[in-house]
Amino acid sequence: SGRMTTHETGDDVIRRRRTPTNNVDVKACWQDALAVYTEPALQICFDATHYQQAFNETSINAIDAQGRYWFGIVDRIIISANEVLIIDYKSQQKLADNVVQQAEQYRGQLTRYRQAAKQLWPEKTVRAAILFTAQRCLHELSFDPA
Repeated sequence: SGRMTTHETGDDVIRRRRTPTNNVDVKACWQDALAVYTEPALQICFDATHYQQAFNETSINAIDAQGRYWFGIVDRIIISANEVLIIDYKSQQKLADNVVQQAEQYRGQLTRYRQAAKQLWPEKTVRAAILFTAQRCLHELSFDPA
């Protein structure tokens, strides 16, 4: 199976996947990923009891309001009864003084993802957030209702 479990170590993942590491500290990456996945404040993102469906690394093709075609890959889409949550992961080790300012840099990207999701799920409220993985911080961007 391609799924990783919380019981695996970085060495287990390397052996099972036989992935060349190219000087990447796979153990450290695995520990960071596990810390995000198990963070209590982030369980809304990863604990399936909080949602109906979730998708990872989902390709989105859409046409914007100006008729331009664009493509993106959404890191995580979480679907519940009444809403869709778009999450983009950012792994900066150091954030600007203000998480809000840092998140605002990605507003355009998340606006496009959100617009595409609204076309796919018009009956649901669509929210968008940045998950700063190094800080284990989920920051939701606010949008005008549309």
